[in-house]
Amino acid sequence: MPRMTDEEVEEWRPRIDFLQQAAGVEFNTDQFLHAIQDGKLRETLPSDPGQALVGKPAPGVTMTRGDAAPASMYFCPWRMVYHYPDWFIGKVNGPLARPLFDDFFRHQEWHFYYAFTSDTLVETPYLFVPTEQFIAFLNIVNAELKINLTIPVGENGEKFYVSFREGLPQPRYLCNVYDEESRQLIRTKNLPTFDQSFFEAVAPEQIEEFRWQLYDIASFNKISSKARSLEKQTRAREARHRMTRGLQALLGLRPFGPVLISLDVEAHELSHLPTEVGIVTLDTEKTKNLAPGKLGENWWPFVKSIHLRVSEYASHVNYQYVQGCPDKFDFGESEFVSAHDLQARVQALLRDSATPSSTTSNASAEQRQIVFVGHDLAQEERYLAGIGCDLTSENAIMRADSKDLHQHVSGELQGRSLRHVLLDLGLEYANLHNAGNDATYTLQAALACAVKEMQDGPAPPVKKKKKIRREEGFVPGAPKLTEADLVSDPV
Repeated sequence: MPRMTDEEVEEWRPRIDFLQQAAGVEFNTDQFLHAIQDGKLRETLPSDPGQALVGKPAPGVTMTRGDAAPASMYFCPWRMVYHYPDWFIGKVNGPLARPLFDDFFRHQEWHFYYAFTSDTLVETPYLFVPTEQFIAFLNIVNAELKINLTIPVGENGEKFYVSFREGLPQPRYLCNVYDEESRQLIRTKNLPTFDQSFFEAVAPEQIEEFRWQLYDIASFNKISSKARSLEKQTRAREARHRMTRGLQALLGLRPFGPVLISLDVEAHELSHLPTEVGIVTLDTEKTKNLAPGKLGENWWPFVKSIHLRVSEYASHVNYQYVQGCPDKFDFGESEFVSAHDLQARVQALLRDSATPSSTTSNASAEQRQIVFVGHDLAQEERYLAGIGCDLTSENAIMRADSKDLHQHVSGELQGRSLRHVLLDLGLEYANLHNAGNDATYTLQAALACAVKEMQDGPAPPVKKKKKIRREEGFVPGAPKLTEADLVSDPV
């Protein structure tokens, strides 16, 4: 057998490193390479690292379709694999890697698993592959393109190591994909249909936890801020302008003014299940003949604040990322409700909020219009959708986001936190990260932005300061900059 070239030797090195990791054993890589050079092992090793014993069932164990995976197994959601070139590889290597990802089945065998959610709006199952198989595939891509792709670190990296604790439903084995024919098995039309037995012998609260974990997986979408084009920024700026104008107009509607409903959800920092919901309303029928005063403060006494706390989490306080204060509701008494009854209670409060007051008319609830308000409202909508609360009411004529409203009136280049917005507007606040308080301050901030813009007009956009190189001039050969040159912005 002819000896391997130096290039071939180097191609084998990452394969051997991978085999050590996969097998959990250590040996001298150089000695192993010498053995390959001598032709002793060249015929025994797989041509691709992914063909090693990666992701395969334990010896003697055969999995058939529908068999549950062990709770200790780590999975990578298939959507994370598919979008990896777009979300986690740069502009240069991304297009080079995409063809390899499109033809994933040509490079190694994949073991697919599936999981159902109890969310009736999601019909198709979620697909997973063992995380170790994705790591093997990255090694193949690295060897092919001479690059060094890895699973990202930090919060994004956790999305590639998904496991479901003991007691929760576990993904079930679907099929092996290794060629064009077997690939058809993971087409949407060929996937299993919902089977209630997937949740057999699982408690309702565990089914709910499992649903939220799948929802968190499905909602991940990595978008780089640098990818926003000027056109998109312009459209966003125009949308904020229309939102501000729309809210101002609605605050003076005749004869039936809208009901503003401000929402905030606080979630458990680990399970991401809702622990608090704030629902704050303002019936503009009660304020239409009253001048708003400074930043709308004359309307604040007509605001009604409700704070719901989930009984099962009564003793829990978030602290890892933000300091929660669920017991410090400053606008009334908190109401405790079970996790099972939370959806019904929220829906009832939203329905009651849209019902005309006795001082307006006998108009039906369908005649009252609703404006939903939030700070980063889309996030609150996602949490509420997760417990089955749908905000797509026909009465909902507008969504007003205090983050966008403030960005419009302040001219900021990006949206700010609620704390920053309140400070910038000069509004007093206390005990943030309590859902009832946050929903109340969010409504106050939205009103303040609408009133401020009417009184002062929008602020000019904040311009980024140009960076100055302190050592040299901008033009080769130009004199060095002095401290006097740094006093004013460069032309």
